[in-house]
Amino acid sequence: MANHSDPGDTFSQHTIGILNIVEPATIESSQLAWENAPTHTIRLRELADIYRRKERQRAIQCLNRKIHIRIDKEYILNVKDTVFQHTFALDFFSAVPRECGFSVILPPEDYEAGFSWNFDLYLNRPSRPFYFKHGMLGVHCEGATIWVGRNGSLDIWAIFAREDELHPDATPLKAGTPFSSSTQLSRRHFRQFCSWILHLLVGVNYPGIWCGEDDLYNVNLDGSSADWSFAVGFKYV
Repeated sequence: MANHSDPGDTFSQHTIGILNIVEPATIESSQLAWENAPTHTIRLRELADIYRRKERQRAIQCLNRKIHIRIDKEYILNVKDTVFQHTFALDFFSAVPRECGFSVILPPEDYEAGFSWNFDLYLNRPSRPFYFKHGMLGVHCEGATIWVGRNGSLDIWAIFAREDELHPDATPLKAGTPFSSSTQLSRRHFRQFCSWILHLLVGVNYPGIWCGEDDLYNVNLDGSSADWSFAVGFKYV
């Protein structure tokens, strides 16, 4: 990538394209410079050419400009004749395991020495709704989802599926199918899920958590409150 900065200078996107902000720059000065920058008109066919030809430099220059896009007539379709075959969102990422479990968030088995991995587990947001109906999950999500934490900046969800939905001959639910009711787990199912998490933590001898094998599921599933005092270091919120 061509850049007029001297060797050793810190690369800055502000030095590419229309803006060349003199250091030191503040958020306010950068915003003011952007607001005062001229708007360039570009035709949609030009953007299509950039994409087809994989012209990275021109694409980066477009990112750093205020652009007004003019849609050419050949890209304007009659709504009655339009068939939307592919949609996507740049800010959406979804990884679904091929089989049951959390394999999508586990580090690879052949990782190199010094590989760092962590998973932040949270069980205090059972009321958080699940909205990603376009994730091509293949199963119904009504009353079946729970947000369980993060791996870096990615949200991790556990989703319960009926056995018939996991059968090899089952017809997967189409992406984009709207949710007919709430996606959150019921109180009973949420407490069962917490018991399963406790079982996993005890099974791997997680530091600070202990529970007798006979008491792993000794919790009131339907009462107004749940008492986890039999499990050391594990608290229900």
